[in-house]
Amino acid sequence: ASRVRSGGRTAYTKSEEEMQAEFSRVQEDAKWSVSNLILVISGIVPAETGVLSRAYRDTAFLTVVSALVGAAYLATELPSGSDLFCHMLLACTGLGALAGLASLRLQRVHEFLGPHERPLESYACAFGFHAKWHKMSSRCSALVLAMWAMSSACQAVMNLHFGCVQASKASILTCGMNILLTGVIYAVIFCKMHICCALQLAVDHFCMRFFEDQNPAT
Repeated sequence: ASRVRSGGRTAYTKSEEEMQAEFSRVQEDAKWSVSNLILVISGIVPAETGVLSRAYRDTAFLTVVSALVGAAYLATELPSGSDLFCHMLLACTGLGALAGLASLRLQRVHEFLGPHERPLESYACAFGFHAKWHKMSSRCSALVLAMWAMSSACQAVMNLHFGCVQASKASILTCGMNILLTGVIYAVIFCKMHICCALQLAVDHFCMRFFEDQNPAT
């Protein structure tokens, strides 16, 4: 590291090799963070750069498409009653999950969160707010997971106890599809929160550096 005199204070700047080594270490730690696991399991970003990771990401997307088609089929097969309402609700949930995943793909979120160069991770590491970012993101993930758990529990009780769907293998399948699709929606929400946490800290640190580097005498 080298010392740089700026505005009456001494700042320490890291060499390129030191920054690269630190980023590699941080990237390895972040791979197993709760935030990254949510994004990988939901198929928003691939885990690695290999073919298997991309295949899993595509499979997750096709699973959502299949669940949407299945819910739409069940809704059209039932003429009326509470079962029809539940399957229509499930079909709308699947449509929302599919739209969310497709939107993230079109925006190419995986290019700055995914396993390639990770520019957002690199920027956070270079300016010293990577740990704080993932700490904020972990709190957001706990909130999102709690909301998903409560939503899934309420839907399961409605399906299995109050007669929304008659107790059968179809009701268990419907409940599982609902948990899957709502999980994808909450993962999309979390992805947005994860990015917003990074951008908030990036703006804050930029403003702090801007005012700290100014000379009070001028």
